[in-house]
Amino acid sequence: MPAVMTLHGRFKARGLRVVGVSNFDPTDAESERNGAAVAAREEKMDYPTYLDENNGWSKKHGIADIPAFLV
Repeated sequence: MPAVMTLHGRFKARGLRVVGVSNFDPTDAESERNGAAVAAREEKMDYPTYLDENNGWSKKHGIADIPAFLV
């Protein structure tokens, strides 16, 4: 996470956009959202995080394992 945040801070003025994607189980959506929010605060993430219900976005983009990075 620190390397991603460093890249984001260094290159965001040039147009780099970092978006986190967190896979979650919709049967416990509230707990999952709260967990993602806590992690973002604890890690001091200054970029948005998308909650990917049932890994739909990840599957669509061929992501099988996490963490993964797309450019």
